[in-house]
Amino acid sequence: MNRLSVSLLMQMKTSAATMLAETEDSLRVQLPAVSPGGSIVLPLDIVAALDSHRKHKIMLFCAWSSAPYEFLLSLRSPFTISHSLHTAGQQKFLQVLLHGECAESFSVVQPQLYVLDTDAITVTSINIPDQIGVINKEQNISFMWKLNLDPQQDPDVLPLQFTVIYKRLKEEEEVVRPSRKCTYSVSLANYKTLYSVTSHVEPASGVTFCRAGHMCRLHVQIAMMFTTTDVSLMYEVIADQPMWAVCGRTAGIIMVKEDSVNQVSLDVMPLVGGYLPVPEVKLSKYIREERRDSETENSEQHDLPPAQSSTPRGAFSGKQSPAHCLPPVPRQESFSKGQVYNKSQAMQVHVLPASNTSSLELGGHVVV
Repeated sequence: MNRLSVSLLMQMKTSAATMLAETEDSLRVQLPAVSPGGSIVLPLDIVAALDSHRKHKIMLFCAWSSAPYEFLLSLRSPFTISHSLHTAGQQKFLQVLLHGECAESFSVVQPQLYVLDTDAITVTSINIPDQIGVINKEQNISFMWKLNLDPQQDPDVLPLQFTVIYKRLKEEEEVVRPSRKCTYSVSLANYKTLYSVTSHVEPASGVTFCRAGHMCRLHVQIAMMFTTTDVSLMYEVIADQPMWAVCGRTAGIIMVKEDSVNQVSLDVMPLVGGYLPVPEVKLSKYIREERRDSETENSEQHDLPPAQSSTPRGAFSGKQSPAHCLPPVPRQESFSKGQVYNKSQAMQVHVLPASNTSSLELGGHVVV
C-alpha cells in the first residue's frame, strides 16, 4: 500500500493496483501481490497543483516492516507566469507571458482575463480566437488585453485574474490526460498615465542638418495628462556618452500646471554621424521636505537672544536638536511604470558625419 502527500494527484495506467481510499490529504492504493524475490512495474502519472510546494513524498507500507518506506519526489513546474503593463498615451495594455520550464510540451487554450471588484472597467482581448498554443522549454507564449479604463471611475488599485486551460501533449497516448485550469492573480497600482514627455533634436539656427561636432538644440515638452498632486518634477537628460555630449546642466526642477505644457531646451552636440537615438528624458517626483509645525514651534521657542540664552555660542541646548537647525532636505522619488509616457521613445535623428574638408592656398588660388 502506498500513500501520497498533500496536493498530489495520481493516475494509474494499469488495473493491477486497486484504489482503497481517497481523502483530502492522502490517497491509498493497494498494490498487487508479488512472489518472494519478484518485482512489479506499476506506471503512474503524478501531478501536483501549480501553486503547491515542489517537494512531495510517497510512503510504501509493507507487512514485514513496522515503519513505512518513504520516497521523496521533486516535481518541476511545466511553466511560470509573469505580466507586464504597456502604455500608449492614456491607453493601457496588459501582457501575460507563459515561460516554459520543461522539455515536454503542453497545450494552452481558452485564455481569459477577468476584472474583479468593479464593473466600471472592461477588457478587450486582442488574441487570436480559439488558438491552441504550445509551450515548452524552448517556446514561450504570451497573451494581451486592452484595458478599457474610465478616468472618472478608475480605482486606485485594479485587481485582475488570468485563467488558462493547459494539457500535457505526448504522442501515442494510452491514457486520456485531463485538462487542468491555471489561475494567476494580478494587482495593478499607480497605473494611470500622469505625464507625457516629447523630445526632439533640431540643428542650430540657420543650419539645415545636424552634423557631428556641431551644436544642436534638444527641445523637451512635458504635459500633465491626469490631475495629480505631484506637480513638482525633476527632469534628467540621459544621453549615450559615445554619441552625445550634453552642454550645461543635465537636470532641473520644474513646476507643472494643469492644461499647460512646460518646455525645456538644452544644447547638445552629436559626436558621431548616423541615425542616433534621441537622448532620453527621465521624470521623477521632487518632494520638498517641510518641518512639522511642532518642530518649528520648538525651534522658535528656543531661539532666544544671546543676552537671555544661557547656552554657550556654538553649542546646542538639551531641548533643542541639531536637526532643527538644518534646512529641510528635498528627496527624489521615481514614478511607477506607466505613469510617465515617453512619446519620443526609440525616435532617431539623422546626423551627418563631421566635415573633413580643408583649404590650401597655392599660388594665389584656394584649393579645397
